[in-house]
Amino acid sequence: MLTSSKVQWQGQRGMKWNHLLPKVKYMLSVTAPPSMLFVHVGGNDLTSIPLRKLTEMAKYDLTALAGMCPQTVLVWSDVLPRIHYRGAQSDQKMEKTRKTFNSSMRAFIKKENGKAIRHPKIQWDFPELFRDDGVHLNDKGNDAFLGTFHNSIRCFENDPGRCEFPITQ
Repeated sequence: MLTSSKVQWQGQRGMKWNHLLPKVKYMLSVTAPPSMLFVHVGGNDLTSIPLRKLTEMAKYDLTALAGMCPQTVLVWSDVLPRIHYRGAQSDQKMEKTRKTFNSSMRAFIKKENGKAIRHPKIQWDFPELFRDDGVHLNDKGNDAFLGTFHNSIRCFENDPGRCEFPITQ
């Protein structure tokens, strides 16, 4: 159980990358900057924005966020896999794109003194974690997702020098 953290979810269903900065700017207009800001967005953009452009947008916006909240630790949360990517010609190609995007973003955020979270318990070939649409997590999948967030917060609080969760080989 977390005792020193207050968690506030500011997400929205269907969120796309271009919603991130306006969402955070509004949040900062009504409350103090958080000690940690978890960024979990981009999955809904993978089929509509070319990888290079999405990566450039993400790096630019994360740099802007760091400037808006200089005392806040930015935490990249990997885009989750899906069984089916809406609008994609090939789910396998989109899975490769997702992995490349996550890898680029993890490297970038750690270079900028941020942190990164992977979600190894959620894989496209674990259909029992997804709703019938193959896109959204079901209750079991959400439990795994939120459990990883919970454990990463505890880990980062207990070991501020740690830059990635979980430890990967």
